[in-house]
Amino acid sequence: MVASESIGKPPKGGSDEHIVGFVAEQTVSSSAAGIINATTPLWTVLLALAVRHQKSVTSWQAAGLIVGFGGALLIFSPWGSASAVTSAGGLECLAASVSYAISYIYMDRYVVRRGLSPITLSACQLLAAAVMLAVALAIVGVRAPHFTAVSVAAVAILGIVGTASPTS
Repeated sequence: MVASESIGKPPKGGSDEHIVGFVAEQTVSSSAAGIINATTPLWTVLLALAVRHQKSVTSWQAAGLIVGFGGALLIFSPWGSASAVTSAGGLECLAASVSYAISYIYMDRYVVRRGLSPITLSACQLLAAAVMLAVALAIVGVRAPHFTAVSVAAVAILGIVGTASPTS
């Protein structure tokens, strides 16, 4: 049993990009989801150029885009696992990655340039997410999570190794 299956699933009917990514990552391998999600900065640059948020591309940025997409293709090797990308879960991961890019451009254009502190921006994002989640839970409801020793151990190990251990 995978830890994410027993800890809890998002409510049905959610349309937030995080919900899309969460649901998609349950249907494709973690490596495929991670590699698709890692293309978010590349989509951000491409979309910023497409909507004229960024006026031009320097030669270094163009080289970075080419190397970045080439690296993502090389690591993902779609010739060997094309079914992961073209599956519903793979396309949902791609949609989540692109929607993250859209949100970054929107934030930079309309929110960040107002001079608010990063802590204020983070608090407002958490508040907005809490309100959306409260509305979704009120409509859809939530089922009680099913905890097992394996899922609790997995979360504990991720918490200790991923956040509590020193990185230097």
